[in-house]
Amino acid sequence: KDLGFDRTKLSGVGLTGVGHPLLGAILQRPDVGGVVLAGVLSSAVHGWLGDHEVGGAALFPGAGFVELALRAGDEVGCSLLQELTLLAPLALPGAGEVRVQVVVGAADDTGRRTLSMYSAAAGGDSWVLHAEGVLRAGGVGHGADLSVWPPVGASALDVTDVYERFAERGYGYGRAFRGLRAAWRRGREVYAEVVAPEDLRVGGFGIHPAVLDAALHAWRFANAADQLVLPFSWQGVSLHAAGAVRVRVRITPADAGSVSLALADSAGRPVLSVRQLIVRPVSGDALSAAAAAAGAAVGGRLLVTTWSPITQSNAGGDGNLETMVYESGPVTDAAGVGQRVVEALQMLQSWLFGDGAGTLVVVTRGAVGLAGAGVSDLAGAAVWGLVRSAQAEHPGRVVLVDSDDSMAVNAVIRCGEPELVVRAGIVYGARLTFVGSGNSGTGLELPDGLWRLTAGGAGTLEDVMVRSCPRENLTAGQVRVAVGAVGVNFRDVLVVLGMYPGGGELGAEGAGVVVEVGAGVKGLAVGDAVLGLLGVVGSEAVVDERLVTLLPAGWSLVEAAGVPVVFLTAWYGLSVLAGVQGGHKVLVHAATGGVGMAAVALARYWGAEVFATASRGKWDRLREMGFDDDHIGDSRTADFEEKFRNATGGHGIDVVLNSLAGEFIDASLRLLAPGGRFIEMGKTDLRDPDAVAKQYRQVQYRAFDLMEAGPELIAEMLAEVVGLLQAGALDRLPVKAFDVRCAPHAYRFVSQARHIGKVVLTLPRGPATQSMLAGGSVVITGGTGMAGAAVARHLVDHYQVGHVALVSRGGEQGPGVAELVAELQQGGAQVSVAACDVADRDAVEVLLTRLPKQFPLKGVFHAAGVLDDAVIASLTPDRVDAVLRAKVDGAWNLHELTQAVDLAAFVMFSSMAGIVGAPGQGNYAAANAFLDGLAAYRREQGLAGISIAWGMWEQPSTMTQHLGERDLGRMQQAGLDPLTTEQALHLLDAALLSDRPVVVAARLNLAALATNAEMPPLWRDLVTRPTRRVIDTADTAASTAGLVARLHTLSPEQRHRELADIVSTHAATVLGHPSAVDIDAHKAFQDLGFDSLTAVELRNRLKAATGLTLSPTLIFDYPTPAALGEYLASQLGSAAPANTDERPDLLDRFNDVARELDTLISRPDWSAEQKKELSNRIAAMLAELTAPSATKN
Repeated sequence: KDLGFDRTKLSGVGLTGVGHPLLGAILQRPDVGGVVLAGVLSSAVHGWLGDHEVGGAALFPGAGFVELALRAGDEVGCSLLQELTLLAPLALPGAGEVRVQVVVGAADDTGRRTLSMYSAAAGGDSWVLHAEGVLRAGGVGHGADLSVWPPVGASALDVTDVYERFAERGYGYGRAFRGLRAAWRRGREVYAEVVAPEDLRVGGFGIHPAVLDAALHAWRFANAADQLVLPFSWQGVSLHAAGAVRVRVRITPADAGSVSLALADSAGRPVLSVRQLIVRPVSGDALSAAAAAAGAAVGGRLLVTTWSPITQSNAGGDGNLETMVYESGPVTDAAGVGQRVVEALQMLQSWLFGDGAGTLVVVTRGAVGLAGAGVSDLAGAAVWGLVRSAQAEHPGRVVLVDSDDSMAVNAVIRCGEPELVVRAGIVYGARLTFVGSGNSGTGLELPDGLWRLTAGGAGTLEDVMVRSCPRENLTAGQVRVAVGAVGVNFRDVLVVLGMYPGGGELGAEGAGVVVEVGAGVKGLAVGDAVLGLLGVVGSEAVVDERLVTLLPAGWSLVEAAGVPVVFLTAWYGLSVLAGVQGGHKVLVHAATGGVGMAAVALARYWGAEVFATASRGKWDRLREMGFDDDHIGDSRTADFEEKFRNATGGHGIDVVLNSLAGEFIDASLRLLAPGGRFIEMGKTDLRDPDAVAKQYRQVQYRAFDLMEAGPELIAEMLAEVVGLLQAGALDRLPVKAFDVRCAPHAYRFVSQARHIGKVVLTLPRGPATQSMLAGGSVVITGGTGMAGAAVARHLVDHYQVGHVALVSRGGEQGPGVAELVAELQQGGAQVSVAACDVADRDAVEVLLTRLPKQFPLKGVFHAAGVLDDAVIASLTPDRVDAVLRAKVDGAWNLHELTQAVDLAAFVMFSSMAGIVGAPGQGNYAAANAFLDGLAAYRREQGLAGISIAWGMWEQPSTMTQHLGERDLGRMQQAGLDPLTTEQALHLLDAALLSDRPVVVAARLNLAALATNAEMPPLWRDLVTRPTRRVIDTADTAASTAGLVARLHTLSPEQRHRELADIVSTHAATVLGHPSAVDIDAHKAFQDLGFDSLTAVELRNRLKAATGLTLSPTLIFDYPTPAALGEYLASQLGSAAPANTDERPDLLDRFNDVARELDTLISRPDWSAEQKKELSNRIAAMLAELTAPSATKN
């Protein structure tokens, strides 16, 4: 049975049967020359699917993707699967169905076709991309001859209990997949015999997935690694014969994690060959997340608010305009927030219920942060929540603007958007977008064992990989450190981009806990927290004891990880190499970066006069560091040369600490006084010291690398630096933290020089723990309520917390508290229950001091809250204060009292009301918007912080008990379905892994949402995509073949515009812009913000997109996106221009519409009444078509 496909009906809707057990239909794509194959997976129909489990999750086997790809190739005449990369596991639900689609693109001139594979839950509208590859026409080769069997000289392996051993390692193979019957080893090669069960139906398959999967079992068995691995990349796959039930197997290792594979029938004749198969470790977290997603079926997803430039319009004049301005400023106590919200409420009430009918513009400064920017006005953030509810109640009457004063408000509001952000003359509008494509934004997957982060080799900042690694043996004088945090340096960016001389490993510095010491180590012991030059980004480091030192008391691992490289580099360069002393004039380039700030601090400590450069956007930071304008220069122009020469009375600079390139080096060399020292930290523009000495008399040029100092001197310098920091003579630098799973975001952040101070990667499974919260205390406010109790159970069951502090106003007297405590204790945790008003700072302080010493505080979950709903007209200051106290005051108290604690998690339970606005909940929306702002505020300070804006939970609580069936129905009609507790906790896990300070966790019904006639702009990007967009995305993927084919349909002018758009899109990505709208195609790359580093990445991206060999000086040879697009058009070849003068073919247009009508009419859910009405309407159309022209209106 082919589930879900009745062949008698396929042709009626433009489909053809495939005759494959997993694929029911094929749709031709005449518009692009490709096809789409569709099918349904169900364990109820294909019982063997339930026999393949990994890590407790039922997964569609990687061999199954290969079989689907081979069948797709058969349908389009491509016999070779050139490559197939598996991007995400496809977890199968215990009950229900999963729809799959295999999308094949058009053939290029060489016969190659792109291939993409997607899945979606039955009834769901969210498609997940699982695999991508390339099919190719041509011969399949001869394959391997395995007629001599068993292989001569091979030693037999005992496979008696092979599947019991697999089960111990996490592979759960049922009967269908237990095909391994015998195995041999000869040298590095492994041979095997695989026999399918007699009742396994292989008819219709090219190679049954259970047979191919079992062929790999011999290799896993012979290489008994503890880690779970899954196929990642298949290359050069050819099917020589179909329907095999008994195969001989030869597996030949190539390198670590890579093999070639040959299958033959019982006579030794070729069945299937694989040129290269690469496997990769998969973590239990990844499998659990995939399984939970499958079980949730159409469950919730994470969303984020994105800010994109919008086109301004002259429509809608000023009208009756009134502006209310809130000046941003630091919040010193939570009481200031309430006052500002009440002031805003009173203004709204006066305006909305007065005589005027115009638009009120509420202006804040710093209440909203664009991507990568923090929130400075927390009171303003709360005001935004209040106003959003006012907008929901009074559409069109109020506009929110967060401005940097670069544009007039009157000009901004003509955009017609309800909320806007203005930065540097650009207006941004808000849209909700889903996080990731089915992975909930979890980023890189970390294996359960030892691992390291490495550069993938593609030359882009996204190409960062996690590789498993063996445990290194300790030698004398070494220590083993479980890593907790790692500093990010510009060197890491160069390594990822392939620009670091001689290559190199990621990571230089970090902090962690000693877990083993080698012979002769005297100054350190197991359990000591240390910081130093660890040399890796990974779970564990083996390092010379001289390169680390004890962590000072009161320091967090995150703060410490950012200390070694910057201060050691500055010390070595300025003191050891340049000999800086009191009275010297020192120029520090890029002075707001990590090394720059350390160099400024050290030079001043030694009594030097310091000059600094930075981009103009960071000059305020330099002023905060104590620089006056005479000592500040622009790092983007060479004007500093003349300015600093004048400022020094013509003397010039004694020492330059440089990290710039090009003309900035020459300007700095000219600026040096006789006898001056030029100390070069950079790696991309090194000069010849002899040539410099000849060109610039009496100047010493010295490039260096910190490690040249040697371990003895490094130990001395590190001790000096830490001593000065401990004594308060130097200040630790500001830190921005990223989860290591989001390392590509961190590297891009550094590459764009957006950071001030240090960027640090935190490891979620910190030193000597199995998870980020294991063995510690967590405080849960609102802990005895519905959500708080669910979180407590989840943290004990899945995060192994040692102690849970349940905090609520009622304490132990609440209903069900005793039972909850008993349940948590049975799970292995200690539990305390405290009656505490979290709005009372003193009470919270006492609570924190009473936490058990043996369980250090590792997490705060702020889930407390109260409701007092009222429309804007009925809100009073008292009703605002009542709601703000629990959320705002409580969060602020917890924030202030835990700032010095190295928390792994600071989680605030917010609500969608603060982001989308909720009628009748202005006070509640304000309180939750404050939490969202506080999360961004904390993250900017390098502290843990995330605010989860929840949608509706299905399980009743005191917060939702007032809602009746009508209320719930209205919410569902608007597109918001309730989350089950299981779905909510899955989203909590995903949110904890995300790198975003604010996420929306909700279950949206997009079909219902789309029926909203007055769709707010915030929602529009969620519902404007047609469901077939998944197919379109794959067909228009940026492959060379697809690009060239598309260009051949365009006129020369259109081709040029298309390629300029491609250039602009990649340029926007490299520069960190939300979209290509930010890129002026006729503006010079240098003026757009490109430097030598970003120029290389753009070149790498364009190479991948076009397949062309491009010069490293590409953007200098073709200095604008338009010019570069023209060059690319010439390189990709000319195409016959499209005839743009022809009238549109009305019959073609009708065919497009007819295909959609065919699909619609074939749906089974038409009622008899609807069918009759539809027939009448079609008859009327036919009458109109055949009527004489004179009778037509």
